[in-house]
Amino acid sequence: MPAATIAGERIRALAGGTVPGIAVVVAGPEGLRAAGAAGLADIVAHRPASLGMVCPWFSMTKVVTATAAVRLAERGVLDLDAPVDRHVPALSRVRPRQWASRITTRHLLSHSAGLPNPVPVRWIHRADQPAPDPDVFLGGLLARHGRLRFEPGTRSTYSNLGPLVVAAALAATTGRPFTELVHQEILHPLGMRATAFTYTPQARPLAAVGYHPRRSPMRLLLPRWAIGEPAGRWIALRPFLVDGAAYGGLVGPAEELARFLQLHLRDGELDGTRILSPPAAAAMRQIAMAGRRYDLGLGWFRPASQRNADPPFVEHLGGGAGFYNLIRIYPTRGAGVAVMGNATRYNIDAVARLALGDCPPAGPKQPSSETHALPARHNPGMGRRSLRGDLPPPALPGSGARGRFPGLSAFRASAAAAGPRTQLPRRLAGSSLLSSWPAPPGRAEGPGRAGIRPQRPAPLKGVQGGKYVVGAELPGLSRANGGLSPFPAGLRARGNGPDGCVIEAVYPWASTARIV
Repeated sequence: MPAATIAGERIRALAGGTVPGIAVVVAGPEGLRAAGAAGLADIVAHRPASLGMVCPWFSMTKVVTATAAVRLAERGVLDLDAPVDRHVPALSRVRPRQWASRITTRHLLSHSAGLPNPVPVRWIHRADQPAPDPDVFLGGLLARHGRLRFEPGTRSTYSNLGPLVVAAALAATTGRPFTELVHQEILHPLGMRATAFTYTPQARPLAAVGYHPRRSPMRLLLPRWAIGEPAGRWIALRPFLVDGAAYGGLVGPAEELARFLQLHLRDGELDGTRILSPPAAAAMRQIAMAGRRYDLGLGWFRPASQRNADPPFVEHLGGGAGFYNLIRIYPTRGAGVAVMGNATRYNIDAVARLALGDCPPAGPKQPSSETHALPARHNPGMGRRSLRGDLPPPALPGSGARGRFPGLSAFRASAAAAGPRTQLPRRLAGSSLLSSWPAPPGRAEGPGRAGIRPQRPAPLKGVQGGKYVVGAELPGLSRANGGLSPFPAGLRARGNGPDGCVIEAVYPWASTARIV
């Protein structure tokens, strides 16, 4: 069955209108489910964005680096749990030596080696110039940033240096340059002809122009040669490539990123070509180390703020000057999404959730051992939290001040425990009751009035008589104009959905409500 088309207007609305061009692909194990593009790949040339527009992958490359390492480990070429210092002479510069000598490939892939994370804003070169020698580049970085932050394996902190060390180890053990190895082991077998560590002749005409806000001071940190001509609110960036291929050097189109996404959705196999065994692919998604910002697997990660996300997911962002990308998998839904856009920042999470809106569940939802390997934090309620503190304000027609919705017209809700989505098109009016939706199976139901007193056994505040009652009297929806600050305890903002701001209960069985 052909993939559905995602309307460009919908994509632009979810992104908040803050990206010139964007491409989105939603996939399942069986193939593409939905795809679409919106805006412009090149503002001046008025060239439209497309699924074939070529963008730098930036840090999404790390998942490819991890996939190559795990593939070679399965073949016995590399031991993920053996020290790598004998393969990487540059590690001799790292201190303290007793810690550095214990760093393994697994530590490096899970960002638990203790390496620092220097800002890579100038780690770029002109697209038509050769890249620096990888060994010289890595040696210089470790000479300047060679003190470990903690003992390997004891905790994790995201670092761009780790994949560079992995690449050096892979090159040493195979006798092949890292870029050649990735092409032969991953890209070529998957039929990714336009994806490479450079702009291929096939890719050059399709290359998107990167854009950065003209008023942003970050552009002052970039090399002068990288700054191009202004284009309205944007400044164009001249074509560049990343120094250090393994941490962020790939460039390619969303339609080929989707093939790599499918590889992992299919547990390591695509079109009859097996890259990883199913246990190895699942192990990559296993969250093994908790971090302050990210909880980390092998290549994949999950934002620490999303430990209790429902449905759970693993992902990798690819962000830098002029481009912002994401690859994400929802294992319990059997769905994934790839997003590429040519602006430094926009609401990429809202776009990524198209994977949920456009993809039906793969089957009855089961607890995921892959993404909940760490103990979940009990969260009895989020307290009186404002919308502004949880996520960027949704871009809705008629919206006024940040975090408020004068144009609020209807309320939709879906009860995950009670069945399919139910639309509740009551209008907000004064302090009248808006609507309610049923409690989980086994809970008694009955009439109730909106309030925030917790009623046991119902676990969500704002519940009475076994119903979630949503009305004008409930704090957080206490005005006829639908003001959303503060939230009632037990609710939180999840992100922007297809029709507006998604608000959901903290509990894993709870419903999701969309304010539209």
